[in-house]
Amino acid sequence: MGEAWFTGERRLFTELLEVSVFQASEELLIRALDGIVGCMAFGPRQEWHDWLLYLLPRVVERLQSPEADPSLLPRLIAAFMAVYWRELPEEYPGFRSDAIDSLGRCLMSPAMWGTGRHWDPRGGTAPNFIARRMNQRRYLGQGLRRIAGLDELSASMFFCIKYLDYEVIPAWVDSVVHMERTEWQYCVALWLLPALAYLERGPALPERLGWTFPSLAWFGSSGPAPHLQSRPGGPRATDFLPHENVEMFVQCVRQHVPVRRQVDWIADLAEPLLLEASASPRKDGSARIAVIGPIASLLDSVGYASASDTPVASDLLDATWGNCVADLFRGV
Repeated sequence: MGEAWFTGERRLFTELLEVSVFQASEELLIRALDGIVGCMAFGPRQEWHDWLLYLLPRVVERLQSPEADPSLLPRLIAAFMAVYWRELPEEYPGFRSDAIDSLGRCLMSPAMWGTGRHWDPRGGTAPNFIARRMNQRRYLGQGLRRIAGLDELSASMFFCIKYLDYEVIPAWVDSVVHMERTEWQYCVALWLLPALAYLERGPALPERLGWTFPSLAWFGSSGPAPHLQSRPGGPRATDFLPHENVEMFVQCVRQHVPVRRQVDWIADLAEPLLLEASASPRKDGSARIAVIGPIASLLDSVGYASASDTPVASDLLDATWGNCVADLFRGV
């Protein structure tokens, strides 16, 4: 298997011919999957297609292990999308349903949901795919664009929006928004708020995934390179998501999650951030000011004009903006 991202001598993954996927290092698997994503820059190649078919069931099975690195999942989804960007054919009878049932549900495997110790603004524990990111303290007020666990969740959600049959989306959305686990609802809230704005304000182009707050992008999600899109019959960025699936997804989410509930989510997310900012040893007010941007962006994502009538939103903005402005006028 050849590596796509080369600047000199071509890199071949001969190790994958010598050891099983279950014995290979996670670093090797990540580099191999990233190589397959290279067809988004260099055009499709048969070897990348064949290697994906080889790696797909084996990496999915490996992800069932409690010791597996959750970051393999968004890498695998990016490689899958790179090969099957425009359509998902039946490589064998039942391939489409096998791929959706295995890769599409991989995030819900028991291994992903084993709990671990980590930093959590709400206290308690979180699933492995969230906990391993939380340990790095990448959170809404600390880096903003990259949020704990959202790579795995965002890749999985967009995989389902892209490949699920139109008629099953309502049942899928119902299961997503009604799963009664605090950590899941917390992560889904962080994803849904920018995702709705991204999908409704369109166009739903892959390069726009990184423009949201927090970011919806994951490694390899940027879609086909511009020079490939200019080729006759080449992959198009507009092929990222089926329009009818996007419309059905947004419609179903709006039915289940009204604006008031979204504002309540933002208030819940903002509270620990404001407490943490207030306790910051920095006296220049920058910690609190760093929080107001993300909160305002999230309120904007739900349409503050419609949310401003709710006491929660008004109190939230009064508290955050008022304190920040007071700090600035004091010359702090």
